[in-house]
Amino acid sequence: MKKSSAVKTISLIALPLLVFIFFYSFIIYPRVKFYEPVTIRIISHGKDITDIASPFAITPFNRNIPFYLKVQDNHRVQFLDYSFVKEIRVALPDSLLSREFELVMTIGPKVLAISNVDFRAYFKPLEEKGENQTTYTLASPAQQKSYFKTLFSILLWPVFSSFLKANALALIISLSIIIFGLYNRKAILFDFNNTQNYIALLFKFLLLCMFNVFAWLLYKEFSLLKNYGLRYIAGFDALLFYITLFLIIIILVRLILKGFSVKRKKIQNLYLFLLTLFLCISTADVLLRTLKYNANYYELNFGYYGPSPYDNSNTHAIFVYDSNTEIFYKKKEFSHCRKTNRLGLCDKDYNMRKNDSVFRVMAFGDSFTEGVGVTGDRTWVKQLENKLNTVDKKVEVINAGISGSDPFFGFYLLKNKLLPYKPDMVLLAVNPSDVIDIMVRGGFERFRADNSVVYNKAPWWEPIYAYSYLFRLIMNDGLGYDYNLMSKSENIKKKEQALTDLINVTRSFQKLAQQKGFLFYVIIHPDLTSVYKRMYINLESYMAELNTFKINYIDILPRFLEVTRNENLIGTLFWPIDKHYTEKGQALMADEIFRSVEKQIK
Repeated sequence: MKKSSAVKTISLIALPLLVFIFFYSFIIYPRVKFYEPVTIRIISHGKDITDIASPFAITPFNRNIPFYLKVQDNHRVQFLDYSFVKEIRVALPDSLLSREFELVMTIGPKVLAISNVDFRAYFKPLEEKGENQTTYTLASPAQQKSYFKTLFSILLWPVFSSFLKANALALIISLSIIIFGLYNRKAILFDFNNTQNYIALLFKFLLLCMFNVFAWLLYKEFSLLKNYGLRYIAGFDALLFYITLFLIIIILVRLILKGFSVKRKKIQNLYLFLLTLFLCISTADVLLRTLKYNANYYELNFGYYGPSPYDNSNTHAIFVYDSNTEIFYKKKEFSHCRKTNRLGLCDKDYNMRKNDSVFRVMAFGDSFTEGVGVTGDRTWVKQLENKLNTVDKKVEVINAGISGSDPFFGFYLLKNKLLPYKPDMVLLAVNPSDVIDIMVRGGFERFRADNSVVYNKAPWWEPIYAYSYLFRLIMNDGLGYDYNLMSKSENIKKKEQALTDLINVTRSFQKLAQQKGFLFYVIIHPDLTSVYKRMYINLESYMAELNTFKINYIDILPRFLEVTRNENLIGTLFWPIDKHYTEKGQALMADEIFRSVEKQIK
């Protein structure tokens, strides 16, 4: 190899390396305080309560990186596989600090066992405070400092390990080509005396590197889809989707053109057109995503697509939470934590046998009844209990509302699990979203003999809908599909069936009440859309059927409309983004129910 070729070869390797060393030494390293993988686990009275914590890391460029739950050495831990960070923070419910617990934290091989007594010696509170929770930053150890250990810590990252696994073959091919080129000067492609070939080598090497990275990203994306379905699709996944689609189209075009005699200039123009089209489409999608146009509930609140409404994985006929655990809601407008009892309900434990002097009420419903948006003691269920206990009887109101539930799950829960608690009154809360849930999930036919649940099938194109906001624009605004991926004609047909199913399950509640001797009321309450439109969208015919079958019901909408004659007051009853009731909305519902059932309980 001639001297000039050797200089070019060295410069090919040295120049990018020098740029990287400069960038690392003066920009990244001064900002990095922790460079090894981190895990956090919390135990209280021998029980694992790790999932009540919300730890996250701050990168050198002030990006938030959340920890993720995983099982490690037969224990659940919150883990972080990205450890180029300048700060580690954790949000904890305030109630945790008042009881005994131990936070076990590992930073690389170092293990910290921090008790509730010593917690504030290691973590300092920040001004960033949510409802009933505080965010803390790790103060001790304040940092890890080692220039070379920090540099090479990337080799410890699980994300780097998965990159090597996914690209082992591609990396071997890349290195083989480079080595072959450096030592085989006779090869035309690697003739370093020819500047054009030198540039070609550099270009091909960069393409191989890009191919490696792209292959790894695809591997990670397919792993995500396999493990979690469409749940965590976000902006970057959408960009990867468009790039993959573009490359597939390019490959197909090349294969097709092989069978035709087309001038090179026309082929170049075709590729240029496809590239321009790709840039326009991806830019339009980024704009729609930024504006959150046709974004769903999860995208508005969490930034990712969320579970498909048709996804019945991990759903059981007894629709409750895990027993004796803590559920932590952290959204843009509020955050709170609540405990579940041994039944998996967001309430305290109750004795199965009740005293004859106790009047027991059970309230069934979805997230509005569970009380998403307020703390556990400010739900309409508990506010109603407080009001009813001003009468002469001792009244217990059990909150059997579960986020994501519907009347069918409520009936199955009552009949198969809660009847032994002998309710004197059952309240079934129904709102317009229940009709939509039944349209998607079906009625009693969803339940299988083995206690599993099967929903209706999603349309085949839902994955495209999840990835592409531009596709949503076409389907929703152009073809008239709704957010549940149904056409107008399909929506009408399924809505009729859902309303029939809804009255059937309500009558099942009524018949059970007659058999077991408890009072039964349907509570019809509005969502945000009903208040804005000043009418129910899906429930008018249902209310007429309730009258036909002489089923007692309480309509909450008139009271909401009375309070919100001025539209500006709607925001005092609903969280604008989340769309659940605020504490005032919950209180208004409790007041209206109290007026109707007080005499019955007396």
